[in-house]
Amino acid sequence: MEAALRRARAQLAELRRPKTYPNRLLVKDGGRTIIVQTSDIAWAASADNYVELHMAAKKTCLLRETMTRLAGQLDPAKFMRIHRSTLVNVEHIREITPLFNKDHIAVLRDGEQLTVSRTYYERLLAALKRQ
Repeated sequence: MEAALRRARAQLAELRRPKTYPNRLLVKDGGRTIIVQTSDIAWAASADNYVELHMAAKKTCLLRETMTRLAGQLDPAKFMRIHRSTLVNVEHIREITPLFNKDHIAVLRDGEQLTVSRTYYERLLAALKRQ
């Protein structure tokens, strides 16, 4: 009984503590480790059990991580899913244009165009309004 109370108190304390998100990720590339600032990530695309990180400087890194796990590590106020296989840094979005079938295109500052599926469109608009 006491152990259950201790666990419950610990879980409540965890919920009250504001969650912090990393400012950088460590990406292994061959024998070296690259430090990637999360603010430099413009968008990410899933590739099986890897995620391609696309930087603002048109560089790409491959991270051995699933999209769901990566999304859970990044600040949800800045990084949003816009498609089942795409995560975007909302600070890099320049405009959103409509497509057919209620899908949209997010145009990033560097001109990259990403499909926003209708499932994620309303959440993306809400996040952009909060910015």
